[in-house]
Amino acid sequence: MEIPGEDPRKIGQLRRTQLITSFGPGSLVDMPDYSVIIADGSMWEFDKHVLHEDRLERLLDVKCFREPLASDDPHTGKDVIKSFRFPEWHYCPSCHRLAPVWALEGKRKGYCHHCKENNRLVPSTFIIACENGHIEDFPYRWWVHRDTEKECDGRAFEIAFDQAKGGLEGIIIKCKECGAQRSMAGSIGADALKGFKCHGRRPWLGRHKDDPRECDMQVRTLQKGSSSVYFPITIGALTIPAFDLGPLTVCANNNWDATSAIWQIIDDASKLSYCENLLAKEGLSDQYAPSALIKEFNQRAAGTNITEKSLVEDEYAALTSCDKNERAFKTIHVGPPPSLSDYLDDVVLVKRLREVMVLRGFRRITPEPAEIPGETEEQYEKRASLSFTPSTTSDDWLPAMELLGEGFFITLNTDAVDEWAARVGNRYDSMEKHLKQSGIKCPSFSPRYVLLHTLSHLLIRQLTFDCGYSSASIREKIYASKPGDDRNMAGILLYTSSPDSDGSLGGLVRQGRPNNLQLTFENMLNAASWCSSDPICSKSKDQGYDALNYAACHACTLLPETSCTMRNSLLDRVSVVGEHENPELGFFGAWFE
Repeated sequence: MEIPGEDPRKIGQLRRTQLITSFGPGSLVDMPDYSVIIADGSMWEFDKHVLHEDRLERLLDVKCFREPLASDDPHTGKDVIKSFRFPEWHYCPSCHRLAPVWALEGKRKGYCHHCKENNRLVPSTFIIACENGHIEDFPYRWWVHRDTEKECDGRAFEIAFDQAKGGLEGIIIKCKECGAQRSMAGSIGADALKGFKCHGRRPWLGRHKDDPRECDMQVRTLQKGSSSVYFPITIGALTIPAFDLGPLTVCANNNWDATSAIWQIIDDASKLSYCENLLAKEGLSDQYAPSALIKEFNQRAAGTNITEKSLVEDEYAALTSCDKNERAFKTIHVGPPPSLSDYLDDVVLVKRLREVMVLRGFRRITPEPAEIPGETEEQYEKRASLSFTPSTTSDDWLPAMELLGEGFFITLNTDAVDEWAARVGNRYDSMEKHLKQSGIKCPSFSPRYVLLHTLSHLLIRQLTFDCGYSSASIREKIYASKPGDDRNMAGILLYTSSPDSDGSLGGLVRQGRPNNLQLTFENMLNAASWCSSDPICSKSKDQGYDALNYAACHACTLLPETSCTMRNSLLDRVSVVGEHENPELGFFGAWFE
């Protein structure tokens, strides 16, 4: 990494995976000597190898994906990722001056030239940002003079720390020209900066690259290291053979050329009759309703036949179909262990898989804005749009990385899942209510999703003991349908992947074999039946981020953030093992009888 400009400097290193998943364009990174914001993707050096994943390209409306160039040789002299110093405001721990860095440092970059000690400058802890993705330095001048009657355009400030007071109240900002001073108490809050207008700053694009559109979002004070500063928006898809698409999708693909000529001119009744006849002709009448085929044709008429939901459904179809032996997708069906046949429908060893992970953009403040009562879907989508497209100078590619790996896939008995959902009734109504008010979105939320997601977490925690992988290296994919969906899904894919050419060594695949999986399940269920925080944990219904967890804590269920698809939310250990006095609340409750 380097800081561009008249005096570009190499300042540190990041892994290629970090540039897609954690430190993409617009993110803040603390390097050994500098605090920087990662530059726009158009300023990066990219590998000549171009990635392709047809379904993702159609979904994101791009022509290809490009991997950031990885330079493993520190002596090449080629800096591949650009960054800019941010925040600009720094302070000197010796003379306590607080000002933009260019007003404090001299010829020796990063050091204060105003004091004898020549101390290294410290970046400001506080910054401000808005939900439109804009970010800038904290307005110290405005903050100090906000409630004073003094008219001062002071440019010299100092910072002091009152040891007798704790927290923000002990941080005092003083204007050296007029003497006005104010602590940082009250600076962090939804309305703390009310009256200060967002300037639309986009420092990841360089100086003087402010957003030309006027921003009406309220800015918020954040600490530089807060996770709320940067939420990367990524999407990944497995590479599956074309013939692994579901029968309905294949039917729509094969007949669209003939259908497109008449689809826009026939009425709804004619569409219904047409699709009934077509399904009968293809021998699919028993599997799909005409409305499902109408939906497929409507998507093609709208210009796309790929959605995030269809990505998941296509993968599920590929994983549940017959054994495959493709270059990027090799599966072997081995069936469930005999003792788990009442709970599991199938177990599939995924000996080879390829995933393309794409960085679409990022958000600040919240992962996604909460819904507003009465707001239409169109209004929400506009408000929740991505803060930023990484490739601002090109609309035909996005940054991505190719991951190779292996794992195993299990499907639950859907009849048993439905019986369990009927037993728990409205247990998860409160969780659903909190979900609608939170900054996390889960379109497939249902009691079934909670069960599958929790089971996935518990299995990953157990697998770290059984196969030697760390919990952070095993990832999950949840395949859960809701009542009324076209495809009935209840599956979990646990896999490990890496960007090198070998992927992994097959340790996770071996754990999916019936004998090993049976032992893993037995140990997992016994471990999950109690928690060191019980009974508080097992009785809880408001744990975690935005109260989106029930019985789930760090002692029993939570995982590293890199492993979880839902930010460690929508979990309930009781959904798997039940309560001691109410075992029927658990899908595996009868296991303990």
